[in-house]
Amino acid sequence: MSIILKFVLKNIKEKKLRTFLIVISIMASTALFFAANGIASTLKETQINIARSVFGSAEIMITAGQESPSPYFLANKAELYRNSLDYVVGEMNVNAQYSYNNDEIVPMSLTGVDYDDLTLMNPLQIIDSSSIKPFQGNKIIISKKSADKYNIKIGDRIKLNIKNSNDTFTVSGIVQSEGIFKTEDKTMFGVIPKSTAEQLNDARGMVSTIYLKTKDTSDTDDLIKQLSNSYKNYNVQPTIDMKQINENTNATSTTFLAMLIIVLTMSVFIIYTVFKVIIIERLPIIGTFRSIGATKFMTDFVLIAESIIYGIIGGLTGILVGIGIVKLAAMGLSSQAGGITVTINYNTSQILMAFGFAVAVSIFSAIIPIVRVSRLSVKDVVLNTVDTTQRKKLWKFILAVVLILLAVALPRLSIKGGTTITLDLVGMVLGTIGIVMIVPYFTDLFVIVLEKVYALIFRNEGILAAKNLRNNKNILNNISLLTIGISALFMLNVVSFSLGQELVKAYEISKCDISVFSSGGELNGDVLSRVRSNEGVAEAAGMYSAFSTKVEGTNNSIMSIYGYNPKYFNDFMDVNFLQNQNDILGNLYDNREIAITESLRQSLNVNVGDVITLKTANGDRDYRVSGTFSTLMNNGSMAIVSEKYLQQDFKLSQYAIIFVTTNESPDKVAAVINKEFKGKQLQISTWKSMEEQNAKQINQMLMIIKIFPVVSLIIGAFGVLNNFIISFIERKRQLAVFASVGMSKLQTIKMLFVEALSAGIIGAIMGVLGGLVSTYIMPYVLKSANFPMPVHYEPQIFITCLILGMVITLISSIVPALKSSKLNIIEAIKYE
Repeated sequence: MSIILKFVLKNIKEKKLRTFLIVISIMASTALFFAANGIASTLKETQINIARSVFGSAEIMITAGQESPSPYFLANKAELYRNSLDYVVGEMNVNAQYSYNNDEIVPMSLTGVDYDDLTLMNPLQIIDSSSIKPFQGNKIIISKKSADKYNIKIGDRIKLNIKNSNDTFTVSGIVQSEGIFKTEDKTMFGVIPKSTAEQLNDARGMVSTIYLKTKDTSDTDDLIKQLSNSYKNYNVQPTIDMKQINENTNATSTTFLAMLIIVLTMSVFIIYTVFKVIIIERLPIIGTFRSIGATKFMTDFVLIAESIIYGIIGGLTGILVGIGIVKLAAMGLSSQAGGITVTINYNTSQILMAFGFAVAVSIFSAIIPIVRVSRLSVKDVVLNTVDTTQRKKLWKFILAVVLILLAVALPRLSIKGGTTITLDLVGMVLGTIGIVMIVPYFTDLFVIVLEKVYALIFRNEGILAAKNLRNNKNILNNISLLTIGISALFMLNVVSFSLGQELVKAYEISKCDISVFSSGGELNGDVLSRVRSNEGVAEAAGMYSAFSTKVEGTNNSIMSIYGYNPKYFNDFMDVNFLQNQNDILGNLYDNREIAITESLRQSLNVNVGDVITLKTANGDRDYRVSGTFSTLMNNGSMAIVSEKYLQQDFKLSQYAIIFVTTNESPDKVAAVINKEFKGKQLQISTWKSMEEQNAKQINQMLMIIKIFPVVSLIIGAFGVLNNFIISFIERKRQLAVFASVGMSKLQTIKMLFVEALSAGIIGAIMGVLGGLVSTYIMPYVLKSANFPMPVHYEPQIFITCLILGMVITLISSIVPALKSSKLNIIEAIKYE
């Protein structure tokens, strides 16, 4: 046994390229597996920590919603449950602006709360203070981050613009940027006395938010139900919504799972083919061991032990790489969250799972070749009677076709029976397997065409090269590797391109150049008139909107509902209606009718003509679905109703947005409008800058994901190189025979290069076909993740994949071509 183990370890050490190929394959799969779990747990823990920082020990919160009669309410109903609660803390929020200098106005969010209540719920970490208590009047507490940034000291008096009037506050405390200040970024935070906030909002004795902590956490769900009955038309929810957090983390995990499936398929295939080569090389030695008394179990165990060693090495390196990926993701998450420190979160069980996964992948990939060799007789093993021809069987072709058909059908079945990402991803895997299984049959068809083409271009060497593609396992393996790698790259490039196209389309739903939003200030007819009066403004219109509107009888909410007014709607909105526009909009203004996005229609499971019930500030209101349209804006959760009914049902008196078109540079006009409304708590942005900011965030999200198809293709390239070398070793005798009958070294090299070129072309074409199957399924995956998006194809993607396939195989064929030029004919003929 020790002799055999020494032999195995020696081979692992000597066959560096082969060892590297297996280890990097396992490493990539393990890294993705670990990252999928690590990023999900990190994201979950980060969201929980942020919620705990903001809400402290509070477990329940009550806020006003879209259907609430007023943004302010009394806390007396919550006090009725005092016996079940540790505390009831009322809070009054106020929007303000801080004029740092003549050129910079900073939006500010003020939290009005009693100091003792805040200490009970979410204590502040005070750095410096002066006369905080009694906490009343125009006192304010700010963070050290803001104090340093704006050079504010204890005792300084700062002027804040609140509801178009200036109020002066005295800085009585500077605290660490923790707790309610943890998420402070572009908006400055401040804590003021609750009584002062009530006075500023003209809502004495009222609150905008109530925070509660139960004496027994097991009572939380029951108390939420009771409070929901007491505070009808208000939102009563847990401060840490685990259901929402799990949904967010599942979407991230699904993305990495999709990438894992692609890389894992490539890795398993590479390890499988490499182990077949290992066993072919070792057959004489295994035969020798078997002939001197080694049992099948013993030789099988040694080969399995070798696969375990590869799994251990790949697992350890994969976990380290996975930790690096999680750290990169945490950095990106920190950047998106405004610089909040994100602590990566993974545990021992995740490390052990990843390690076990690595070993399992290695054993699973190697077990079929090991089982096959164990079935051989001692005679076959000693004589090495193993050929490299691929015998095609009809049942394999039929199975491949069935798998591809299943891949196409499963997503459709999942949509009809309740969308599940699992079925979509299973379909993607089956499609990839089906395409790989069908490679030998399609190769035969390509060879028929290539023989005729090569006869004209490359002459006899070309014809030989084309014939050599048939039934050669190593070349077919190369085509399969390229198929998997290029299909992954094709899919991701199509998704990225489609995302860019749909992002442009999403912003094209509006014809405006500039948008004006409220960040606490008024957005009414007077503001609209002043916007119109600015130089460079061609036209402007205000639009009413309702947000996060619940649909009765479902778990769905409509993210944005826009008001339709025939006087200006079509001048500022360019909606892609899926039915006749006149039929949809004809009666919309004078009736309670609603046009919804197609993805929302599918999510709500309704049809045109059905009635849906919206929860509004005036109670439940029925709206008839008059038609559908397509857009990616607001993730496809958008609707259009009559402006007058929107105002009436939702009690709207302020515009949600003012659209502006210009006859000069939008940037220049936006600067003019900003100057006009300086200090008025309005946010003025060009539509183009908003689109660019959105694109930047999406590119950050795709940055890490884009790495993995490239990694899988690099792994595949090493696999191709390995297979070409093995093919050359197995064909030494054949090449020597060709040389003995007059084929020159140049002609041999030419033949090998044409073979490589052919494998690249076929692999690229099959990869594109595999990519087309995956991109067909991808919209269903995205729809399942509540991100509906059609796919768009760019001709450049097809050309790039074709060139990439040829380049990889041509570069990989350089080594065997050089070896062939140094071939010793006599030694090669004696080979085997």
